[in-house]
Amino acid sequence: MDRKKAMFLGMLLCVVIVAVGFLETSSWKALDQPKPLMAEEATIPVSSEQETEDETVELEQVLVNKEEVDGYIVETYQEHEVVRNKAGEMIDLIPTEHYDYIRYKIDE
Repeated sequence: MDRKKAMFLGMLLCVVIVAVGFLETSSWKALDQPKPLMAEEATIPVSSEQETEDETVELEQVLVNKEEVDGYIVETYQEHEVVRNKAGEMIDLIPTEHYDYIRYKIDE
């Protein structure tokens, strides 16, 4: 009787392994298919509809923090929308929620 239970459990284990292998292989195939690049709905336009002919809007990175962490210097940059008039003078500086971090190894 124990031999029959062992054979049954062995066969059941083989069936489960084959089923899981098949499902995993098919999910990898789905991930490998190329997908078209689509713009996200939450993207921020570079040109604002509110600007006049005399104003331009540009995106710039501004250094907001510099600190030492675990043997690295970490610089934090925040993206800002810079509104300039026709003469190139800055009218407004609007911070966005986008941050970039650059890490430099400190030579010892």
